[in-house]
Amino acid sequence: MELYRLDSSNWTRVSGNLIVDGRAQIVDDEKNSIYAVVLQNYSNYDLWPYLAYMDSTGYGISMVYHPDASHHKAPLRRHSHLVIGSGTTDSEALSFTLADDAQTGIGFLKLFVSSVFTPMNSIEQGPLSTATMFSPHSSKSIEKSSNHEIWDSLVACVTVVRKQ
Repeated sequence: MELYRLDSSNWTRVSGNLIVDGRAQIVDDEKNSIYAVVLQNYSNYDLWPYLAYMDSTGYGISMVYHPDASHHKAPLRRHSHLVIGSGTTDSEALSFTLADDAQTGIGFLKLFVSSVFTPMNSIEQGPLSTATMFSPHSSKSIEKSSNHEIWDSLVACVTVVRKQ
């Protein structure tokens, strides 16, 4: 997983990869900077990627990227890459900002990948103060796939600091 700052006028990269050893430090320069995530697939499998942002301030979780199951093909093809934040309708750029009274903020980009489509919207939640408890009421059994499924995950810590 790679994170790049973009020029907001032409959507080109204006930085190198900001994630180093699983961490990125971003300066909130109050210029409404935008960012793109690039996912590299070096494997021999076509993958379904799911990217969430986890805010440590209020414990909110939002899906940054969730593929559409109706496409029937995994969007992260073997030995290829996928750009999240390319400016298309289904790939909006990311932005990281601080609350007015904060000097720093920490969040996490959490990437899940799977060889099969899996609805992941259920992990989204608002900040802790507005979150509600969810309890499944269904007694339906979960069907197991006869195929061998591949799953993995990766996390990157994103620290945002106010420009001095």
